[in-house]
Amino acid sequence: MTETLILHVGHGKTGTSYIQSALAVNQERLAAAGITYPAHVAFDKAIKGLTSAGNGRLLHQPDFSLDPGTTTLLSNEGLFMTLSQDDAFERQVLARTGAVRVILYTRDILEMLISSWGQGIKRGGRVETFDEYARQLRDPHVRHLPWWIEAASRYGFELTLRNYSRHKSNILETFFADVMAGRDGTFEPLKPASERVNRSLTGLEYELQRVLNKVNPAGAAQVSDAMVNELPDVKSHRPRITAETYELLEAHYWPILKEINAHMPVGEALELGAAEDFVASDGLDPQYHFSNPQLEVTAAAIRSSMLGLTLQKDDVDRLRDTAMRIERREELGLEDGLFLMRLALAARPNGPAIRKKVEAWEKALRLSEN
Repeated sequence: MTETLILHVGHGKTGTSYIQSALAVNQERLAAAGITYPAHVAFDKAIKGLTSAGNGRLLHQPDFSLDPGTTTLLSNEGLFMTLSQDDAFERQVLARTGAVRVILYTRDILEMLISSWGQGIKRGGRVETFDEYARQLRDPHVRHLPWWIEAASRYGFELTLRNYSRHKSNILETFFADVMAGRDGTFEPLKPASERVNRSLTGLEYELQRVLNKVNPAGAAQVSDAMVNELPDVKSHRPRITAETYELLEAHYWPILKEINAHMPVGEALELGAAEDFVASDGLDPQYHFSNPQLEVTAAAIRSSMLGLTLQKDDVDRLRDTAMRIERREELGLEDGLFLMRLALAARPNGPAIRKKVEAWEKALRLSEN
């Protein structure tokens, strides 16, 4: 019996993190249905509903193999690009098995551009506005989609194309139905703890993040990570573009969409996005506001990200001396541990385990002094 490999290759910004959380949560249920979803280094994060990269990087490991007669499912949005480079698909996929199915989600153009820009603001250090970003015509995903369409024909694998913009409300049902295609029975997946994984930001969060990317690019991503992971259910904001930018996008993407839609299934065709949904009618500077939880999480994250810039000279000296004592294998006491734990608490003020240790050690030292 031939080993079957199911590849979910993203692409990026099409609900991949949420799908990967669902895959981790349903690992045992998938195994009972005859599909192996191998664990990975960020498996625990995925189960908790936090952003992870999935398990697709296992393909890059020379010693990774498929068990005889099994069906293995791998998911990683990076595979969308890496497997199309040179002979990577032949070396990393076809060399392991010829029985391959690929599930590929894409997305309507302006939704995709907003999500790509937003990820760049959150974690990539970008500083431009969305209108400025859109005018650059830089998003590679839709332009790269024809490679996969051609590769399916060339290598003879089954390619399932879906438009994420049509399936936001039923993404898990659609995805697992495609995974289970050809198998008897139905599969009802368990849902991740959070309905939203790696959410987009609000308007003010985006503006704050753009400023932080300018003044502290090394620590800015820590702030957006905190906002996304600690406040996953905050409603995001859709940035707008000018009418001139919309016309530019329309002219650029029309021939690309015509080529791709010739291969999209019925009901999955890609669109640019309606002008009334994305073009600003009253300028590009809407009014913003923060809720109290957003302010608290953001302030704590900024404090943490700037920790290295705000340490007092005495703290730096003591850190240096403690490190040198460790090098000399000198014995450290509870006071040294409390000093280090207090620095950890400053970096992660909402950490319950750290705070509990600080309080316990402070109490122990007070008792020892009496």
